[in-house]
Amino acid sequence: MKKAIFAILSILIVFLVLPLYVDHACSPAGKEGWYFTMFLMIDPIFVALLGIFAGSDLKRLWFAPVLGALIFAPGFWLSTLAVDTSVLVYAPIYLVIGAVAMGISELFFDRTAKKKTE
Repeated sequence: MKKAIFAILSILIVFLVLPLYVDHACSPAGKEGWYFTMFLMIDPIFVALLGIFAGSDLKRLWFAPVLGALIFAPGFWLSTLAVDTSVLVYAPIYLVIGAVAMGISELFFDRTAKKKTE
């Protein structure tokens, strides 16, 4: 249960709080730079790490990459107060990144668990 709460809180911080902070704390030119950095660096790395975290306990945390992809677009729209449908291109990409990382880490954690039992 603690892992699920940690996953949900980290998703809310990265996809809701961080864009809202950038929107209120930066100048217009700074916002563009930060949004570019978030789209191409922070969010994909976070989703990959979230997938790795979810792969450690797949039965309980399978929802984490899905929730991250679902919250991304509304979080961006809320922070900019503009609905830009081109943002919807990023959500499936983030879902694929998270699912692949989750699958690979699940295989890794499964293999290490089998080695410990042998």
